[in-house]
Amino acid sequence: MNTKAQTRMERINARVSINDVLSLIGPDRKNICGHSIKMKSVRYRTFAIKGCVCVGCGLEGKYFIIERHPNIIPFHLNLYAIDEFGDEVLMTVDHIVPASKGGRRVVDNLQPMCTICNHEKANKTPKG
Repeated sequence: MNTKAQTRMERINARVSINDVLSLIGPDRKNICGHSIKMKSVRYRTFAIKGCVCVGCGLEGKYFIIERHPNIIPFHLNLYAIDEFGDEVLMTVDHIVPASKGGRRVVDNLQPMCTICNHEKANKTPKG
């Protein structure tokens, strides 16, 4: 399954291990595969603290890819899992209490989730 995010992104074809990325989290930019990547991210911290497994379906993130939106200068790292068909699935962080319902973008209110489950959950709260 190709995700919309994957098809829109400009990609540097270099896989970066989860451990390598999570060990670089901090306030400074880091040089990764020749690209300056901002490593101060609540998304990266969420993966570091809560893991890289989708809370919805159990799909597990396997590696990061350096990507950017076309025509936007800075690159960033996206985490990908591999589904049962061998296709990449983008891993995201989901707001447990959705932002649309007052949920904040802080690690305590975020959880790892694949894009498929995140889309399905939409803006539902834990109680429905």
